[in-house]
Amino acid sequence: MYMAPEIVNQQRYNSKVDVWALGVIAHILLTGAPPFYGKEKRDIFLSILNNQPNFGNRKNNLSNFAVRFVEQCLTKDQSMRPTMQEVLDHPWLDANTEAPQVSAEVIADITKNLTIFHKQNIFQTGVVSFMQGMIAGEDELKDYKAMFLMLDKSQDGYLSKEELRGGMSRVLGTLTA
Repeated sequence: MYMAPEIVNQQRYNSKVDVWALGVIAHILLTGAPPFYGKEKRDIFLSILNNQPNFGNRKNNLSNFAVRFVEQCLTKDQSMRPTMQEVLDHPWLDANTEAPQVSAEVIADITKNLTIFHKQNIFQTGVVSFMQGMIAGEDELKDYKAMFLMLDKSQDGYLSKEELRGGMSRVLGTLTA
């Protein structure tokens, strides 16, 4: 959902993919919904490649500066997409970082949309996990569990960046950065 068109197309990319991701995040924060839709990953990729950001009925409640900010960040041609410095210098950020003016109605609407968005992601994760369990054989699931337990040094049920790095280092040798 956060992938820039150049990544979807498996083309060379640069730091402007971060500007794209910022545009996606800004869109979600402003509207409570992602800018590109699809029921499946392929549909989302096609939407990223072919559609403009979908603001829905929220566009009428947003300033022209806010809409333009998101649209500039989500410019499909990376050579035309602004640099991070240009994004940081955008008038909308300057005007809204000190004392944002947002009505209680807008905040409630965005909160509702973000809650729905969050629940959809939890549901999608559950469906993917279920499907993986259905596809993977019992032996394969045992292997995945053993690998996870080996990596989870803190035994908290989560893999930290350090635990992943340690596991990768054991397999690939010392990692830098």
